[in-house]
Amino acid sequence: MPDRIQKIDKDLLRNREVFRYRLLDQLIIVGIASAILQFLIDISRDSFLGDLSELVFAGVLGLLLVANRKGYHKFARISTLIAINAAIFVFNGMLTTGGIQYYYFPVILVAFILYDWKEWYKSVLFALLSFILFFVNTTDLIGSTNNAIDWRLSSIYINFGTASALSAMAIVFLVKTNKKSEQSLREANKELIRLSSELNEKNQVLAKTNDELDKFMYSSSHDLRAPLSSILGLVNVAKLDTPDKRETYLEMIRDRVNGLDYFIKEIIDFSKNSRTEVNYESLDVEQLIEQAVDHNRYLPGAEKIDLDLKIESKTIVSDSYRISSILTSLIANAVKYHNLNQERPMLWIAVKGTNPVKFIIKDNGSGFSHDVKTKIFDMFYRGSERSTGAGLGLYIAKEMLGALKGKIEVDSEEGVGSTFSFYVPVPD
Repeated sequence: MPDRIQKIDKDLLRNREVFRYRLLDQLIIVGIASAILQFLIDISRDSFLGDLSELVFAGVLGLLLVANRKGYHKFARISTLIAINAAIFVFNGMLTTGGIQYYYFPVILVAFILYDWKEWYKSVLFALLSFILFFVNTTDLIGSTNNAIDWRLSSIYINFGTASALSAMAIVFLVKTNKKSEQSLREANKELIRLSSELNEKNQVLAKTNDELDKFMYSSSHDLRAPLSSILGLVNVAKLDTPDKRETYLEMIRDRVNGLDYFIKEIIDFSKNSRTEVNYESLDVEQLIEQAVDHNRYLPGAEKIDLDLKIESKTIVSDSYRISSILTSLIANAVKYHNLNQERPMLWIAVKGTNPVKFIIKDNGSGFSHDVKTKIFDMFYRGSERSTGAGLGLYIAKEMLGALKGKIEVDSEEGVGSTFSFYVPVPD
């Protein structure tokens, strides 16, 4: 990111300098044109100014134009300002009523444009030079005795027009430069904000991923080895015991294998959620819930729980795999941690709203404390001694909702029951 920001800053400075070089080019070209035009007028009027002085000045400016275009910008800048001030002073002394003194004002303005704020003192020095020369020339005007009014009037028009053109050119340059500078600064600022936000997001994701990886490596190694060690132990015991008891050991081994299979399925769900793009499609909400309920139908005690279903939102545009996984996980928890000894175990499922669509999974089971509530969505967290899973189910559900830009909430009271509510926004 720093390299990209530095490139933006360099481009901004380079653009400003290019504009200054171009302005200097234009200033020199206008000066050359004005000198040649004045020379032609002098020749046509057969005036005493009809000599080579204007051509010499035009030639000097031509050399400075070449120098500027060859890359000698600093030399061309200083030399041009000195040459123009000197030419104005000399020509104004030769023709005191020709209006040449008007050139000092655009030259002062241009001096402040050709240098940036870091070289402000150079602009001030050239401005002072122009002011001093203007004062000297203006004072000399009082004692002028030249009476060639007719062609001097033409010179005034030319010089005043040229001075006005230079001033207008400088003003337009300032406006354009400021506009481009503001645009560049705004773009640079937006890019900086975007890059900063992008970097922060990536840092957060990286920190989260590293933390999850540490937890995953530690917990998964234990959760994978524990059932395998148990199975190996049961196999050894079964070898030593009587054949009539082997069926019991086989059933215990089957339970361990099922638990291991469920844990592997959770790992696959976790990996798939982080690597798979969201696939939005129109879904039948009632069908999704029926499939999730049916998936948990054979959990121990599921047949004793009454189901109350209220569906107001019939359809939803979302990801089928993720919504199904979330519903299956929450319903499985409601069944596993139910209080089957109470008079009427219940499971309420409700769906309402349009955007977001709200899913509610409520039970009157064992519930849990506030301390458990603050950790229940953490990776590998087991909130109860009755937990036989790896502690990934609710964590994966939360991650899947994150991929859908949704959220999940929980409200629980120990001994009373739990209510899980999750919200799924509809994409535009």
